[in-house]
Amino acid sequence: MKNLLRRMLIALNPEFKFRKQSYAQYGEDMIVFGIFREYLNIHQPSYLDVGAHHPFHLSNTALFYKFGGAGINIEANPDLIGEFMKHRPKDKNINIGISPQENALQPFYIMEQPELNTFVKEQAEALAAKGYPIKKVVEIPCYTLEYIVRSHCNGVFPDFLSLDVEGLDEYILERYDFSTSRPKIICVENLKIDANGRFYKIEKIREILGQNNYILIADTFLNDIFVDKKLINYAPGGRL
Repeated sequence: MKNLLRRMLIALNPEFKFRKQSYAQYGEDMIVFGIFREYLNIHQPSYLDVGAHHPFHLSNTALFYKFGGAGINIEANPDLIGEFMKHRPKDKNINIGISPQENALQPFYIMEQPELNTFVKEQAEALAAKGYPIKKVVEIPCYTLEYIVRSHCNGVFPDFLSLDVEGLDEYILERYDFSTSRPKIICVENLKIDANGRFYKIEKIREILGQNNYILIADTFLNDIFVDKKLINYAPGGRL
């Protein structure tokens, strides 16, 4: 029935045949999915989505789920996790936070604009001063990446890591031991704005992943996408 409907739509509107669907903010899911399928021969990648936010809106992993992939969604906001339970039932959906510290209960700042939720008090207060008010503060149990991989992935890191924890990304990556088990591809939010309104990248994030033998393969302005050097023969800028 689906194939018949698709053929009818193509006949009525040839443009339908070539349309592509992305759930991510800047098409990061299509870039990553393309690398998995075309270069790594992985058609249903597993994933660990940290700071997942929503099962579809601005999601870096919804496309993988749509094509039969499955993984773990970590979302600290208790008001948002229910949507994952409802719409991503094949995934493991966990209402906790990820932090560089050992397991601990930490205050989580839920903003009126939920994409800006953060564990970093200074960041929440700075956002509030810019007109993005704090809605409420809740105590959330936090665990390290190592704990999640060990306790929920049988010690084997999923194929893909999507990391967006508003202010803690570099510290989480710095604390993780990539010599144990590692994702094949990493997408991490890496864009900040200074007091003068200028955007900049956190070079520390790129240094950490470079030192752990990942190569920056795409910069979508908001996010950086890295691939394990062992898996792809890529020389940016023609450098060998």
